Amino acid sequence: MIYSNVWIASGAISLSFIFYIIFNLPFDYTLSCFVFSTTLFIYNWQRFAKIKSDQPFTGQRLEWMQRNKVSVLFLLVFSGCSGIFLLLFLQLDILKILIPFSVVAFLYVGKFPFKKLINLRDVPLVKAHLVAGIWAGMAVLLPAFQANVELDNEIWILFSSIYFFILSLAIIFDIRDIEMDEPSKKTIPQLIGIKPASFVAMGFNLLAVGLLIYLFNELFFTLIIFSILSAFFYFFATKKRGDFYFSFWIDGLIILFTTVTILTILYE
Repeated sequence: MIYSNVWIASGAISLSFIFYIIFNLPFDYTLSCFVFSTTLFIYNWQRFAKIKSDQPFTGQRLEWMQRNKVSVLFLLVFSGCSGIFLLLFLQLDILKILIPFSVVAFLYVGKFPFKKLINLRDVPLVKAHLVAGIWAGMAVLLPAFQANVELDNEIWILFSSIYFFILSLAIIFDIRDIEMDEPSKKTIPQLIGIKPASFVAMGFNLLAVGLLIYLFNELFFTLIIFSILSAFFYFFATKKRGDFYFSFWIDGLIILFTTVTILTILYE
């Protein structure tokens, strides 16, 4: 479940719940299943492309995927076909945001020829921001377009909150990848070091929580507690931690973030 990327796809679908709860809109099951399927496809495609390349790889996740190529390929085909099928039932306007996001997701791993073959994750300073932008768009902009909701200030505040939250997680994953990432990528851990980067991630986490509290004041105590708990996991994230620490505990913070937010709103 974890190494197959079902866990991270569950996190993606959970984030979209916040949009519907905060703006008191009916839950769109079709769009949520679409988000789950496309997230599952993108993450498995990225990993599958890596194990099929000539580049050396390490880590429990990729080693698991190497041993279970048939299962990974099945998930890849199933999630891709499911995403295409579900797209037929969504609003046409959703393509305005989906097409650019799809291009970015493809070029994040796929190579494009400018002087030499590179991908977007190779561009200095942008790796974590690309991940955060796509996640925030999937969690907020896609539901807004699907529900024909005006992109007002509250929508952009929620977008920014999720953007900074995912950015904080992406920095922690850059700590994991610090020895695998080329120095030219200039990730935050490469530029300032592992421990300072973890504190920067904590700062973005607090900023995300503050923006969400601004939208819904009743979230103050629960989200502050969540930030303290997140800081614990951020602080102990080092390059020596195994894939399970990042793939389960760090990714699991997405589901925890959603759970405490929704439960607080529903029971206030």
